Amino acid sequence: MWTVVGTRGLAAAVQREVLGYSPHAMRVKVEAYAGHTANERPLRFTLGERTREVVDVLDRWYGEQERYFRVRADDGDVYVLKYSDREDCWEVVSFTRQGSQGTDPRRDIDKTIH
Repeated sequence: MWTVVGTRGLAAAVQREVLGYSPHAMRVKVEAYAGHTANERPLRFTLGERTREVVDVLDRWYGEQERYFRVRADDGDVYVLKYSDREDCWEVVSFTRQGSQGTDPRRDIDKTIH
């Protein structure tokens, strides 16, 4: 039995389950280093008309059929790029602007909340 709360949720579920992608992610063109495996790590990516160089891979983790890369680009912003083995495509799944809380290594992380 299916319970539909709203059509927006249903549409997102259909896109995710049937079409195989998240409606909240943005597909992106990525040039990647191919060493031991294909698409081993991203080197640069293009969003619309702008190409960003990857200056640092901050983290990487693996899903069942996906690879995720948290990268800092030449604009100073941090992006999470996902490569889907099943779909053979890249997506931007997260973005954090430089200087916002969470990406600035100089922020005071020892603050005590009372």
